Amino acid sequence: MTPPLPACDTPRELRALGQPFPNLADALGKRQTINIVAIGSSATEGDGASPEGSYPKRLEVALGARFPGKTIKVFNKGKGGEEAPDEAARFKTDVFPNNPSLVIWQVGPMPPGRTMSSPTSGPPFSGVSIN
Repeated sequence: MTPPLPACDTPRELRALGQPFPNLADALGKRQTINIVAIGSSATEGDGASPEGSYPKRLEVALGARFPGKTIKVFNKGKGGEEAPDEAARFKTDVFPNNPSLVIWQVGPMPPGRTMSSPTSGPPFSGVSIN
C-alpha cells in the first residue's frame, strides 16, 4: 500500500482564479464521469515525483474526495523536455480524444525565434474544431 501523500494546502488567494469553468461545472452537474487532461512538459509528467505524486494524480485524488459519487479522471499527458509548439501539436492525439471538460496546459518554454505559428510548425490548431 502506498503511503498517503502530504497535504498540499494552497492559500485561498492563489485558488481564486477569477474565471468560471463552465464546461467543468456543467459536467459536474450532468455526468457521472468527468475527464480532465493535463498536458505539458516535465512538471506535468511528474519529474522528480513518483507517478502517484505528480500533480495530475494528486488533483484526481483531491477532486475525487471533493466530489464523492463522481468519477473524475485526470489524464497525465506530460512529456519532459517538450516545448510549447510540440505540446500544441499533441492536442489532436492526446487531448481531444479524451473528451475533456477541462484542459490544464503547463506551457513549456518557447525556443528563441520560434512562434506558435512559425513556418516550421504551422498553426497548432489548424483544422481543429474547438467547442
